[in-house]
Amino acid sequence: MKPQTTKLTKKEKTMTKQTWVCNHPDGGWQVKKDFSTKAVKRTETQKEAIKLARKMAQNEQGELVIQATDGKIRKKVTAKLN
Repeated sequence: MKPQTTKLTKKEKTMTKQTWVCNHPDGGWQVKKDFSTKAVKRTETQKEAIKLARKMAQNEQGELVIQATDGKIRKKVTAKLN
């Protein structure tokens, strides 16, 4: 028996508004929007990527998700407008 998978609708995808910071396969760090295969921006350091991603998440009133070098989620922050 196959495990049951849940597919998100387009509306549900837009409701999440997550911005991810994760390793880039070719080195450095990348900022990605949730459900995207392409990086919005690639940076040399995680600190630079977090700074950019935090601004993006605040503008969208979304969530910032930061991954550690091993791929595990290090931190999730719900962005608030200042």
